[in-house]
Amino acid sequence: MISQDIKKYLVIIFWALIVSYLFLLMIGPRVSDNQQEKYCVRNFEINELFGHSMNCDSADYMLNASNPNRLLSNDSVRQTRPGLMLVVFVLSHPFDFILKKFGFGSNYPNLTLKEKIDGSTIEVFEKFHPKIIYVIFAVLNFLILSGCMFFLFKIFGFSIFTINSYFNWFLWFSLLIVFNNITNQFFWSPSTKLLIIFSGVFSIFFSSKILNNEINKKNLIMICFVLGLMMLFYAIFILPFTICLLMYFVKSYKKVSKINLFLDYLLFIFSFLIPYATWYFYIFNINQSFYVSNFTNYKMVMWIPDYFEQQGLAGLTLEIGFKFFMILKEFFYQYWFLLLTIISSPFFYKKVGFDFKNPLTICAASYFMLYSFFFIVLNNIPSNIVTGLIVPVIILLITFLKQNQKNLRKKSSIIYFYSVIFCFFYFWSLIKFGPYS
Repeated sequence: MISQDIKKYLVIIFWALIVSYLFLLMIGPRVSDNQQEKYCVRNFEINELFGHSMNCDSADYMLNASNPNRLLSNDSVRQTRPGLMLVVFVLSHPFDFILKKFGFGSNYPNLTLKEKIDGSTIEVFEKFHPKIIYVIFAVLNFLILSGCMFFLFKIFGFSIFTINSYFNWFLWFSLLIVFNNITNQFFWSPSTKLLIIFSGVFSIFFSSKILNNEINKKNLIMICFVLGLMMLFYAIFILPFTICLLMYFVKSYKKVSKINLFLDYLLFIFSFLIPYATWYFYIFNINQSFYVSNFTNYKMVMWIPDYFEQQGLAGLTLEIGFKFFMILKEFFYQYWFLLLTIISSPFFYKKVGFDFKNPLTICAASYFMLYSFFFIVLNNIPSNIVTGLIVPVIILLITFLKQNQKNLRKKSSIIYFYSVIFCFFYFWSLIKFGPYS
């Protein structure tokens, strides 16, 4: 039997790995000053050791969080995803009030003149000191990652708040949803990117519950409404909405009449659309327009009919297949640790099996494909987007490891092997340069 003291140490080690990883990401900045424009970053230094190459979009997130009126302008790039910035704005008030009692940020609100690229000047209003905004973004990012861990443990019937959970060695693979390119680039860079990871865990958790008949129609209506709210944070939450409705159809199409199923879907879609439609019409009423920058920047969706017209159906199919192949190639470059895990598996097991009908398997595989083709359609698949595939892959891997525990030749051998490889991956992921986008 393993003593409670040892299990407590496992909890400490697990979260110490996460906190230390996030802390060590602050060693920098890692991009030289003369390459900031090339890598789309802005350097800042805390002292000789600590600093960060912050994503070039982060300053805009901070300015919008300090002055949400910027979101109402007819050319606001963040107009489609105001949620996180509005949350930061609300949370900044009590911190600003308390810190001003100690003299910090007493010169805010502040209005400054800043020079634009074309040489003209623009007035920039900031209600709060930028350091307050920055710290709140970082705290929210940590809460998002903690939420990812919470749902991932719950997927397998465990809890991050239960000491015994950490003794299940296969759950330690969940650390890979923290040690990745999204966290590296965006934990200390105000952005919505960490919601990519959260979206995956949220999707698979609730869609598998639907397949297991653990969520009724009333609860699903509420989930759809929550996902509609989350669309105000990041459009990626269209994916959990889609996969939940897909799994509801798989579960219900033989049990529910077509008319009732149609009416159910109307309710789900209506609940989902309410929050974003409210924001859309509010903005449209002010500007008589709603600015979506991705249509301009990435030819979002529109590249498909253009490519079809030029290359035909065969050419379009090949192009989509090639993009999917490049996604897989990039993913396994980022997570070579997982490739080693898959290749080495036969050496540690007497035999292996996999339940392809398991709801988790179905939901994780569905999310993998849906996520990949969603961003192919959007024509936007940088390395940090590819990283989002770690969620379904990790869930599939943990499902496999959990199902085959009894087939292990020697449990201690596989734990020692993965621990050594994991140590190399931990430091490689921590110290590698970029990628930046």
